[in-house]
Amino acid sequence: MADGKPLPGWLSFNPQTRTFSGTPGNDDVGMLNVEISAKGKGGSANQRFTLNVINVNDAPQAGQKLPTLQIEHNKLFYYQLPEDTFKDIDKNDKLTFSATSENGQSLPSWLKFDAYNGTFTGSPSANTPQGNYRVTVTVTDSGGLKAHQTLVLNLAQGTPLKPVNGTDRNDVLISSADNELLAGKGGKDVYQFSRGFGHDLINNHDENSNQDDVVTFTNMNRKDFLIMRDYTSLYLRSLSGTDELRIMGQFPANSKWRIGEIRFADGSILTADEIERELQKTTEGDDHIYGSKDNDIINGKGGNDVISGEEGDDELYGEDGNDNLIGSVGNDKLSGGAGEDSLNGGDGRDHLSGGAGNDELIDGEDDDQLHGNEGDDKLYGGTGNDLLIGDSGNDVLSGSAGNDIYRFARGFGHDVINNYDGGLGRHDSIDFSDMNRSDFDIRREGNNLVLHSKDGKNQITVTNHFFNGWQIDSIRFADGTTLDHGAINSAVSTQNAPRGNYMHPAAQALQMNQMIASLNNQAQPLHALAIPDEKQPLLAAVNPY
Repeated sequence: MADGKPLPGWLSFNPQTRTFSGTPGNDDVGMLNVEISAKGKGGSANQRFTLNVINVNDAPQAGQKLPTLQIEHNKLFYYQLPEDTFKDIDKNDKLTFSATSENGQSLPSWLKFDAYNGTFTGSPSANTPQGNYRVTVTVTDSGGLKAHQTLVLNLAQGTPLKPVNGTDRNDVLISSADNELLAGKGGKDVYQFSRGFGHDLINNHDENSNQDDVVTFTNMNRKDFLIMRDYTSLYLRSLSGTDELRIMGQFPANSKWRIGEIRFADGSILTADEIERELQKTTEGDDHIYGSKDNDIINGKGGNDVISGEEGDDELYGEDGNDNLIGSVGNDKLSGGAGEDSLNGGDGRDHLSGGAGNDELIDGEDDDQLHGNEGDDKLYGGTGNDLLIGDSGNDVLSGSAGNDIYRFARGFGHDVINNYDGGLGRHDSIDFSDMNRSDFDIRREGNNLVLHSKDGKNQITVTNHFFNGWQIDSIRFADGTTLDHGAINSAVSTQNAPRGNYMHPAAQALQMNQMIASLNNQAQPLHALAIPDEKQPLLAAVNPY
C-alpha cells in the first residue's frame, strides 16, 4: 500500500504476471491507494494508483423471527422490534421501517407504529374483536430493496367494560370496582374514582366541549399515580399497579375529548395545560416526551430518550444518551448532544445538530440546516433547499430534492455525497468556507467525482457524479473560484481522465489493464480502477512497455 502497509487480505499481486487479483466483500468498500515498485540494474521507480471498491446494493434480510404477543382489551402494551429483526450486509445503508396489516391495509386505529424507533403501542378497546392480528413489518434500504417479517398480536377474549353513560346535561359518573367505560356525552361532567376502581376508560367526546369536564379522586393523591401519554391518550396508573385510568383523545390541545382538570384527594389539581407540562418533565432515565401546541424547550438529560416536539417552534435537546428527537410541525431546533442520536425535523424550517457521536439527521419538508458536528454522521436532506454540513468525522451526506448546498471547512475528514435528484431545474453545489481551488486535486474514479486535498487529510467522493441526476452543478472555493458543471468535468479530463470504467451490472467480472513505463523516466500514470463488491474476481494486469 502507499502508506507502507501490506495489501489487504482479499487482494494479491503476482509480480511474474504483473496481475492484481481478488474478491472484495462488503466490508472492503472504500478506496485503496496502491504503490507499485519496479527495480532494475539502472535503478528503481515507483508509481501509485487508486483502487475504488464500490458498493453493489444487497437486499436486506429477515433476522430474528418476530414472536406472537398476547395482548388484552383496555390495557396498554408496548413492543420494540429487536435490533436483529433485519440485517443488511451493506455498510452504512439507510433502512426505513414501515408496518401494515398483513392484507396491505392500514393498521387498526388502536395500534400505532413508530417507524423511527421501531415500536408498537396500543390499547384495544372492549369492542375490538378478539383473535389474531397479523402485522407485516417491512424494511426498505436506500436502493429500494425490501425485506418483510410478520408480527402476530393475539387479542384474547377479555371481560367487557361495563358501560356508565351520562346525558347531555351536567352529570356525575361514579366508577365502581368493575372495569368500566364511562361516557359523559354533553354537558359539564364529573368522573369520580376511588381506590380499587380497576381498569377504566373515559370516552369524553363532546362536539360542543368547552374542555370543562373534571376527573376527581376521592381518596387517592397525586403521588399515588404515574402519569403517561400514548399518542392521543392520557394514562393515570397507580404505583401499586391495581388501578389504571385511560382518558382517550386527551391530545392534542384542541381535542373534543379533552378533560379540563384532574383533582386529587390531597387538594392538588392538574389542569389540561399543566398535564402537558407535567409530561414534559425529563429524568436521567429513558423518557418518552411529547411537546405541546406552544413553543417548547425540552432537555432530555440522561438516558435514551424519545422527544417529539409536536406543534409550535420547539427546541429539543437530547443531551446524554442515544436519543430520538422529532420536530414534527413548526420551525424547530434539534440538538442531539452526546451519544448516537436520530434527529428528524419534520415539517417547517428546522435546524438540526447531531452533536458528539455517530448521528443520523433526517430532514422533512421546507428549507433546513443539518450539522453533523463530531463523529461519523449520516445527513439526509428532504424536499426543500437544504444546507448540509458534515463537520468533522467521515460523513455521508444525501441531499435529495431541491437546490442543496454541501458546505465544508478544513478538517472535515473523508466524506461521501449521494446527490440523486431527478427534478428539473435543480442546482446543487459544494461550498468550501476556508479552502481554495489550489488545495485540491480533482479526479474521476469510476463514475465518482473525487476532490482530494493535497495534504491528504480531506476528501469528498461524489458518488455517480457522471450519471444524470447525481451530478454536482457547481463548486465554490474560498478564494472566489467557482467551477460550474462543465468546468468540473473539464478539470477532471485535463487533470487525470480515467482510461477505463467498470461495467454494470456488477455481476460481470472487471478486467482492466494499465501500463507503466520501464525505468527510463517515461512512466505513464496509473489511473483509478473501480471494482464492485461482488463475488467476482478482479484481474488487472500491469505490464511494462
